[in-house]
Amino acid sequence: MTAPAGERMRITTTGRVWQATAAVNGVGAAVVIGAVLLVYPRADWLFELSFGLALCFGIGGPFTWLMTNRMREINLLRSELQRMVDRDTLTGLASRDHFFHRMEEMPETPGVALMIDIDHFKQVNDTHGHVAGDAVLKHVAALMQDAVRDEDILARFGGEEFLVFLPDTDRDSGHRVAERMREAVTAGPVTFEGAKIEVTISLGGACKGAGDTIEQSIKDADAALYEAKDAGRDRTVLAGGLAGGVKAAA
Repeated sequence: MTAPAGERMRITTTGRVWQATAAVNGVGAAVVIGAVLLVYPRADWLFELSFGLALCFGIGGPFTWLMTNRMREINLLRSELQRMVDRDTLTGLASRDHFFHRMEEMPETPGVALMIDIDHFKQVNDTHGHVAGDAVLKHVAALMQDAVRDEDILARFGGEEFLVFLPDTDRDSGHRVAERMREAVTAGPVTFEGAKIEVTISLGGACKGAGDTIEQSIKDADAALYEAKDAGRDRTVLAGGLAGGVKAAA
């Protein structure tokens, strides 16, 4: 996709600052030369050109550089602020708002939505402390990130809950991804200050058709997540009955 003109012209590097400075002062010099040639007699051209170009580059050059460099700083700050909005600061995953922004860009895309909850997370905080809880969140996020594709959207939904959308994915493939994440977390306990913290997750999933809203799919996935937790946790349940896990019903 071609970037909008405003995005292509954003000044974000020192090289762009010098390019913009040269371009602006080049235009200024052209205006000075044109004005001198049109207004003054030939006998005055040398003096007027020298004077005009000296003002253009001597005053306009530094001023333009200062202004474009300031624009660069503002654009870099804007990019950093946007990154902070788009990313969860603890886990580095997409934020909840960014997840829904991405989904607004592809409302007709079918796929599978997964809601994920870390089992007994409050017990981790109560037993090992909130710093250990943060370590668990980051650990689980990293394992799930490794289990999804670049085009999948993995976000921290809030607290110990995560949300994934797997675009152009069918039910069976979505279930396999969910189980891959669940098994990776179960197999990888967190070591914090010498203590080994066993972690499991429960997952609920739902298919999203081309005409479905992501909100409805999340609602269905959340209902399936509650089924997984009611059935004993550490398992995957997809809306419609497909389940997997350590104690999944036959």
